[in-house]
Amino acid sequence: MALGIFIFFLYFLPSVNAYWKKKRNKSAVLTLNFFLGWTVIGWIVALIWSSTNDAPVAVVIEKNTPVKSTSNELIELHALKEKGVITHEEFEAGKKKILG
Repeated sequence: MALGIFIFFLYFLPSVNAYWKKKRNKSAVLTLNFFLGWTVIGWIVALIWSSTNDAPVAVVIEKNTPVKSTSNELIELHALKEKGVITHEEFEAGKKKILG
C-alpha cells in the first residue's frame, strides 16, 4: 500500500512541482504528466518543464494624454490672458503660433 502511494506521488511529481511553484502553465504540465508520464521521456520533459522559471511578463502601461485641439489651446490661452498671466501681445503671439 505504501509503495503504491509512493509510486503514485513519484509519477505526479512534475505536476506537484508545477503547482507548488505556481507556474503559469501548471495545467499543461499536469496534462503532459497524466497522458505521457508513463513513457518516461514524457515524465522527464514534464519534470524539466515544471522546474524551469517562468519568463517575466512584459507589462505595458500607456499614458493617456489628452489630445490638444486648436480650439482647446486657444481657450486655454484666452483664459491665461483673462487672468492676467499673459499680456495682450503674448496672447496674439501665441494665437499666431497656434493658428500657424
